[in-house]
Amino acid sequence: MRRRAPALCGLTCVAASLVLLSLLLTPLSPAAADDWNYYQLTDNNWADANPDIAVDSEGNAHVVWYGNNVYYRKNLGAIEYWAGEQPAIAVDASGTPHVAYVSSGKVYYTHKAGGGWSTPVQVSEAGGTSPDIDVHNGVAHIVYKAGSMSSDDIMYTNGSDNFTTKT
Repeated sequence: MRRRAPALCGLTCVAASLVLLSLLLTPLSPAAADDWNYYQLTDNNWADANPDIAVDSEGNAHVVWYGNNVYYRKNLGAIEYWAGEQPAIAVDASGTPHVAYVSSGKVYYTHKAGGGWSTPVQVSEAGGTSPDIDVHNGVAHIVYKAGSMSSDDIMYTNGSDNFTTKT
């Protein structure tokens, strides 16, 4: 006659398993508003829009937005700006901000160099809108919508040749 092993935990194990399962299936609740810090970055009469943010390895927030110009601000520091709209930002491993934006219907690229911004480089041969940017190993990668707002083509370019080849 074969003996059965005694049940080691019975109802206790079933209950514990159900509690664990309910914890795993319960979605995390969002943080309470009191857990966040809020800072007003703009205070002007423009209709500010298109904010984008990148955080460097030291936790510094680099923010760009549109409000009659392209605006840039690091943390709560001084606001810098130049003509353009639809900005996007990325920060490389050394903390340098890189920005793609639209001006006169074309996509441009600039980055912080020393105390100022590099001369903007046009990266789209034809018109472009809605750029986005990322930086990997010091090379900027940019995607954008080609032509007019009704065009369906998405274009890609990168700064491996300093954007001398336009797309």
